[in-house]
Formats: sequence, structure tokens, C-alpha cells
Amino acid sequence: LYITCILDDIQLALAHCQQHRITVTARGRGHSIEGQSCGSGLIIDMKTLNKVVEVTDSFIEVEGGAK
Repeated sequence: LYITCILDDIQLALAHCQQHRITVTARGRGHSIEGQSCGSGLIIDMKTLNKVVEVTDSFIEVEGGAK
């Protein structure tokens, strides 16, 4: 399932998974050296969420798919 940036869709999918006891894996840029995701159930691919949100002297906030 590819979700590009629609928060309502993500919330709906997570609520469905919780109700039906379906596992959820968030995939940023991949969980391993080869870049594949490990998990069963719903895998939320966040590769299109790849922006740097904010940079300060003490932290950097990035989206889940940032490299």
C-alpha cells in the first residue's frame, strides 16, 4: 500500500489494523542494507515523505522517508 501524504487515509488504515489485529510496519528508506521491509500485514511506505521539515542548532526534523 502506497500512501503519499493523506493523513486521514493513514489514520483510517491504522484504525482498521488495530480493530482486526493486523500488524503494521512503517517503511522509510528500508529496514535493511538491501532496502526491503520486514513484516507481515500492512506496510506503510513513506518514501514520498522525504522532506527536511526544520533544522535548528539542537535538532533536525525530517519526514519518514528522508535520506
